[in-house]
Amino acid sequence: MKILLYLWLVLVSFSLSAQKNDALWQELDNIPVKVNELVHDFGKVKQFSKLKVKFTVLNDSIHPFIIKDVTTSCGCTTSAFTKNPIAQGKQGAVKLEFNASKSGVFSKSAFIYHTFGFKSIKLEIKGEVIPKIKKSVKIGNANPNDKAAR
Repeated sequence: MKILLYLWLVLVSFSLSAQKNDALWQELDNIPVKVNELVHDFGKVKQFSKLKVKFTVLNDSIHPFIIKDVTTSCGCTTSAFTKNPIAQGKQGAVKLEFNASKSGVFSKSAFIYHTFGFKSIKLEIKGEVIPKIKKSVKIGNANPNDKAAR
């Protein structure tokens, strides 16, 4: 009886530790891969900033996971990704860089195309670009009574 109780405690502790680790990863429907986050919010950023983020991909399958391509929703966002096959239990990366040239709220998408099926994995970056304040340039003398300014 003590042996059964001991085995039960061991199984429960393994189960709890696995649940803690899984909380860090986003599970995907019908794809044996996990991503550390699917949406990254940069918050408020300065205009003309180059924003970079790295999404980590964990292969949960017994087969190698290969990222074939990553496409982005516009030319202001570029991508780089792990080109080599990602083995079982190993991690790869998708890096996105956004050029915050226009002010206002933004939301950009990237799609991971892979060897585990027809459905791509959608990643999103978002935030708000705060416009850079232009300094005013004083031309001439602004005093209307100044004869030299006329």
